[in-house]
Amino acid sequence: MRAKVVPAIAALPFFTIALGAAPAWAQVAESASTPEVEVRGPPASPASAPLDGSVAGSTIRRAELERPGLTAPAVLRTEVGLSITETGGLGAASTASIRGATSAETPVYLGGVRINDDVAGSADLSTLPLWLIDRVEIYRGNAPFEVDRFGIGGAMLFQPIRPRDTQASIGVSGGSYGSEGAHAYGSLASPKHGVLVGASFQGAQNDYEFTDNTGETQRWQNTDATLVDLWLLGRTEVGRGSLDLTLNHFRREQGAVRLASVQTYHARRSLERTLGALTARTPLGARGMLELRTSALLAGSTLDDPYQEILPNTGTPGTALAQRGERVEEEASVRLEPNLSTRVRLAVQTSSENLRRYEHAELAGIGPVLDAARVTGRLAGSVESDVIHWLTIRALLALECHSTSTGESFGLCDSLEPVGRLGGLWHAGELTGFVAVGRYSRPPTLGELYGTSLVTEGNPALEAESGTTVDVGVRFAHALAGQTTPLYAAVSGYARRSSELIAFVRTTSGFVRPQNINAADAFGLELEAGSGIGRFFAADLALTLFDFRDRTEGLTRVNDILPYHSRLIAAPGLTATTPELDSRWVSRATLGARLVYQSNRYGDLAGTGVIPEQTSLDLDAGLLLLDRTLWLRGRVTDLLDSPRWDIVGFPLPGRSVFVSLEARVGSN
Repeated sequence: MRAKVVPAIAALPFFTIALGAAPAWAQVAESASTPEVEVRGPPASPASAPLDGSVAGSTIRRAELERPGLTAPAVLRTEVGLSITETGGLGAASTASIRGATSAETPVYLGGVRINDDVAGSADLSTLPLWLIDRVEIYRGNAPFEVDRFGIGGAMLFQPIRPRDTQASIGVSGGSYGSEGAHAYGSLASPKHGVLVGASFQGAQNDYEFTDNTGETQRWQNTDATLVDLWLLGRTEVGRGSLDLTLNHFRREQGAVRLASVQTYHARRSLERTLGALTARTPLGARGMLELRTSALLAGSTLDDPYQEILPNTGTPGTALAQRGERVEEEASVRLEPNLSTRVRLAVQTSSENLRRYEHAELAGIGPVLDAARVTGRLAGSVESDVIHWLTIRALLALECHSTSTGESFGLCDSLEPVGRLGGLWHAGELTGFVAVGRYSRPPTLGELYGTSLVTEGNPALEAESGTTVDVGVRFAHALAGQTTPLYAAVSGYARRSSELIAFVRTTSGFVRPQNINAADAFGLELEAGSGIGRFFAADLALTLFDFRDRTEGLTRVNDILPYHSRLIAAPGLTATTPELDSRWVSRATLGARLVYQSNRYGDLAGTGVIPEQTSLDLDAGLLLLDRTLWLRGRVTDLLDSPRWDIVGFPLPGRSVFVSLEARVGSN
């Protein structure tokens, strides 16, 4: 009973405050992660992110997210500092790692709600359809104050379109391997109120061919997937007050695969996720702001394996397996500006999380075989001061208390350590630079302790990890007359030492299991650059150099390079865009090409399994038709049909073709 009532009780205080005091609230920001930002200095470039200029960051705008057949893993693969792991085509599980941090250390936020909480651990990028996403903000190595984790993995924020204008859109798409999709959304908005509703459907057979490790050509079986995504976004103002509401429901149903060499034919898996957030702000005097926020996340997955194609290999008896997780979080934060040169932020958070696993007959109502819970309290603060007109010093500090239990009672704190960073940001005209030193500590998530998916096992013996980071970088941006893309460049380097690092390794049975690495060092260099050229063209480059090594004392293995991370990733791109055409039929045309190269990677700690180097070339084109109301787009991925793998045993699709048609009315 304890695990069921704690989240409901925890949610009540902030919802009551939010609904009862609405007339006093000021306008809400776009999301809990998007406060008011003062823009000064050089023009915005893709090599920066809006919330914190003192950390390495990037922003992917909506124009880059609208290409047909594009998935979240595919768009993130071209970003510096990121390692993407996919296990197949549309709907197949995929994760992101920033600078060698595990996917559990890399928080991902959808509409301001963290979707990889301590229940699930990792965030599955395949559950993030891009059709309603306005931008993706990436913070590498260090996270901004506005998110609830300062750890090693930075943060990624998927921000949906907000109801600021009255508009409507409907679109359809189709492509290789039986892929198809449709979406529609509409919004009604005034200066003080707005609501947006939308729905999308995506599906694919994913029956592509591949060459197995014996050299034989095979075709994937039982890999079809169906995805449904529903949104409700709203805002309202009453007097000076305002509320911001975010609701999203996602469902995926698919065939459950094991390995390419050991395929399944009847096993099925379903996943559901529902998230919601209510956010409000109220002014505190002339130079302060109070923000209140409540969010909830409910997730569940079910495996139906009637012929025991997978479960006997995982050690689970019977023909069914289900996991249910829930998380409720409450937060109150204050922003104060005592004077024009000093800014102070304070935040207090509480959360309650549960993870339950049901096996075999337990699905009929007998009860869970695992019922784990965690309660977390967090106190955070930051101080930012403009020491002189060209130099800003920023300090962030957080103290987290985690209490985990699989019984009916909790201890005081399983883990209680300070985390944070100290850094500086300087600027000289169009040139800016930053340096930061940080410390982090992270207990293993419930998912890491008890397992998160069919291919990711748990390890109850895990210990909390800790480490220190050093991050330094320089940015330059210059607006070019007549160009839509500025001239920009950003270089950042970092070093990290970790103790008891939690890393995922592949077992001899073909599954992935977390384990502690006594000591590990990560070093990297990242380069982003781009420019508009000749009014109609733009070129860009993303380059990542990475070295990630096991520094355990007395290591007996010959190999010390940690697995699943390429040491070199390069992604150059070129786009061409016509000016606005004086034609009723065609308003604009675009053409683009993107090459992605990844060096080889180890697939295990011993270095005996190697994932070979990979190169893929994508092309895309678009036509804006009928007085800017109709977009016709096409895209070819992996034009050279090169073999691609992210994990040994999970081949990725080869050459694919996608086409989409979208009609829009209203503001764009």
